[in-house]
Amino acid sequence: MRCRESHFRFIDQLEAKSPPAEQRAETIPELVTFSGESVRADLQFDSNIRADQAFLLPDGECVRWIGEIDLLSLRNSLPQTIRSSDLVDRLGVATGGQQKAQTVMQWCLQNNILREAASEAGKHETSLGK
Repeated sequence: MRCRESHFRFIDQLEAKSPPAEQRAETIPELVTFSGESVRADLQFDSNIRADQAFLLPDGECVRWIGEIDLLSLRNSLPQTIRSSDLVDRLGVATGGQQKAQTVMQWCLQNNILREAASEAGKHETSLGK
């Protein structure tokens, strides 16, 4: 039941008025990687409850879907590192627009489903410095 409640809270947040996309874009890093911790949880599939993979949130709740987005499918389809703009484009198709896609992405960053990835230049500089 806790996963279901988290899902509905997120849907409510999506429908609530959010700040302009320009303000949110500043807080989204250039490169991201999927970082959600996978756990087994009781999930509702249609009218049935069954144990399956979900992702642990910082508050101990779990989530598998954000609206129409299956986070497990998203994780499995992403390269290790992806440009935020490319991910927003992908999510925009699933969510029905760029603004909702940025909201989903911001929520994922805030809830440790996504995290900032080190840039290739930063990785190179770090390895040279050692």
